[in-house]
Amino acid sequence: MRQAAENRFNREETLGKCFECLVSSGLENTSIRNFSLATGLNSSSLYYWFRDKDEIVLEATLFGLKSIIDDLFTQAYGYLNDLDTLFVRIPRAIDAYKKHFKLVYQVLVSPKYGARLKDATSELSAAYDSYGMVLADRLNCDYDILCPFVHLFISAATNYVLWEDEAIAEKQYKEIYQGINIIVIHNKQHGGNENGAEQHA
Repeated sequence: MRQAAENRFNREETLGKCFECLVSSGLENTSIRNFSLATGLNSSSLYYWFRDKDEIVLEATLFGLKSIIDDLFTQAYGYLNDLDTLFVRIPRAIDAYKKHFKLVYQVLVSPKYGARLKDATSELSAAYDSYGMVLADRLNCDYDILCPFVHLFISAATNYVLWEDEAIAEKQYKEIYQGINIIVIHNKQHGGNENGAEQHA
């Protein structure tokens, strides 16, 4: 019977639905009942797979954040040959995730969840580095030079969705774009960087 239940349970799918439930209802207004309705699992099933509501909130928030970042970088990879288009499309994609980022921030500043989520999100720095390596490899740039721009872009995007100051966001995106463009142009003029991303693979 337990094996049958395991075969029916998809943890990632469940966490994705719980994350969307949190985004829709808000952290304070989301209950186990809400999670149950969102996932189609009764409360006893949820408690079978998760220790308590707190574990669902933390795992769902972390899963949702990772999924968003993965989606944004996947979209970015499709426009690396056209930086002008990249810096138009990606801010729009970020804008579509405003409610999701705000939920993550809400959990992050929560006295109940904040410290635990910070500990869990520390592993995202490694994920950012891995995205930076892929970008550096595809742009034929030095990883150590490009990676700070990746972190700056994430910071600019986060600040925008929290404070919705378009003027500052546009200025930050423009500065990041100019920095990356200078790196790409320099590498094209000098035949690429022989000490590029492949040394970090």
